[in-house]
Amino acid sequence: MNKAAVIYLSPWGKVTGSLIDSLEYLIALKRSGVPVQLVYMGWNQGLPEKLIRDRYALEFDPLEDAIFLPLRWQVVAQKFDRVLLPYNTYRRIFWWLRARETFVLPSMWMRRDARWPFGFPVERGKVTYLLNPKQHDYRLRNVVPYEKKLLLDCLKQPATTENNLLINCQSSHKQHSAEEIHKAAKDIPHDKLLVLCGKRQAAYYRNAGFTVLTPPVEDFFARFSRYLYLPAIDGYDENPRLLIECAAMGKEIHFPEESCTDPHTLGKYQRLKESTQSFQIKADDFVLQQFKA
Repeated sequence: MNKAAVIYLSPWGKVTGSLIDSLEYLIALKRSGVPVQLVYMGWNQGLPEKLIRDRYALEFDPLEDAIFLPLRWQVVAQKFDRVLLPYNTYRRIFWWLRARETFVLPSMWMRRDARWPFGFPVERGKVTYLLNPKQHDYRLRNVVPYEKKLLLDCLKQPATTENNLLINCQSSHKQHSAEEIHKAAKDIPHDKLLVLCGKRQAAYYRNAGFTVLTPPVEDFFARFSRYLYLPAIDGYDENPRLLIECAAMGKEIHFPEESCTDPHTLGKYQRLKESTQSFQIKADDFVLQQFKA
């Protein structure tokens, strides 16, 4: 039986916050001495290596013992003591997952599944959901209060940065208008206005005349020196880590406090003005402690 694993399913081979969350906990667990391996299923199997190489300064290879499976159901051949995985992976593989204890990180899919009477997967073995009770109020059997943590202390610092302004427009469903973006950015010095978005939205913003970045972006943090946070149109921030990472990397952040209707994101920004330490994965992190037990 494999002692421990971080599991991720990539149905479309895209960069997601859940993938980065999974890789960061993999690194943190290995760095703390836990014998854990990545199990990556699905498309674009070179993506984890590319992300780790581009984002982190490490003295070891966290993927040296990784397992790559083309098909999700192949995980049934693996037995685990403990596993950590994001909800969007758990909901797709729970039927084949063989683990004594499962820890589930939150993802945006929970909001969708909660709308249905039987939307959440049947639990097999001991399943613990790690949720922020201020954001998620779901009827689940075993919930541990959890606030998103990041691996900030090993982010790769760029040697130089370009004098550009980045705006995050990664909402899956709604776009910010070009007029709205230009109005928000007009008083912020910059050479280029960069829009970070998914491939689905890229044509919309490119046709509006913006320089578009779609993840993964090589030397991402070298591409800009300022970050403009535009509140999500539907009130739900689909990339909650970028604001924290920009603060940790010393970027100049422009945040419209007066127009932010999401109290959680507003509170996060106010904490970031003081320090980024409360967002760092530390030795006493709940996940690390459970896997060390």
